[in-house]
Amino acid sequence: MSSILATWFNLEAGPESLGPDYLDRMVNDHEAEWSALYQRAGDGPAMRALGLAAARPETDLPRGSDYLVLTGFSSSEKLFQPSFLEWKSVQSAAFSAPGSDARHEIYVEDFRVDGPSGPVPDEIPGEAIQFGAYTMQTLEADVELYHWYVQQRLRVMEETAGSLRTRKLVGATGWPRHAVLYEFDSLETRLTQHEERNESQTTMGETWTGQIAASAIYPWGSPFVGQRLWVSADSSF
Repeated sequence: MSSILATWFNLEAGPESLGPDYLDRMVNDHEAEWSALYQRAGDGPAMRALGLAAARPETDLPRGSDYLVLTGFSSSEKLFQPSFLEWKSVQSAAFSAPGSDARHEIYVEDFRVDGPSGPVPDEIPGEAIQFGAYTMQTLEADVELYHWYVQQRLRVMEETAGSLRTRKLVGATGWPRHAVLYEFDSLETRLTQHEERNESQTTMGETWTGQIAASAIYPWGSPFVGQRLWVSADSSF
């Protein structure tokens, strides 16, 4: 089952302080299939409203959220090998710099759907993404979440213009229990076709989407909307 390592962080010195060679090392030294760096950009009024209204964890989690590195593996097993568990061997110095507030989460893929602009020929996420990580407040809300994904949200994403692919993820390590990776052909279509039409319901308590959002707890920085800066991929992938 495919797995994604998500690393959230801030970079006061800008993305150059991380460098694309970090992504190459993940692919060349740690058997990742791909690694991509995204910078927060392009969120609209609905995402900002959700950010203000969202319940946040009571635990003191790192709050880095300006950048997100997503790294894909064929299996989560690769993330727990001795060579990978030595974090210093895979982390850039930028992650330990003052103010980086980095946090790491490992997810396994639950299910996916292609959108009208898909299917995508590889596993590398699109140029524009929306990544949401969260934990539901009750066990009942956990079950309702899956009803919502299967019966509504994934069906909507199959028809949303500009959507490439949507991946529902489950947390293996880290605070969030769930995540979702939406991929789009551009930030503009994400805003006009997805956020304005679909995510605008997240703060409407009378809608099913609004009820799901109100039952979730989001770590700081989630949802993340971003533009891809760099990508590295295994040449055989």
